[in-house]
Amino acid sequence: MRLQVDAAITEAAPIWKNLFRYSSTDDLDRVGKQLNLRFEVNAQLVRYALVQGNPLKEWAERLYNLSALIVQEGYILWQSQQP
Repeated sequence: MRLQVDAAITEAAPIWKNLFRYSSTDDLDRVGKQLNLRFEVNAQLVRYALVQGNPLKEWAERLYNLSALIVQEGYILWQSQQP
């Protein structure tokens, strides 16, 4: 599980920046295209510009799933450390 969490953090770090929380969808789309972000969609790593359909939605869903994994495992680890 530790490897999964490390991989999730490694993948999430470059595609999540604090300033993204305050950006418009147009700004996020522009950033995704400029940086040609790479993230997992349907168990394959793809570049933002190559995502079929709505790349911004796929990006958001991937970040949500990565965050959920990191938080869930952090909670389990925290619980295991309790007396």
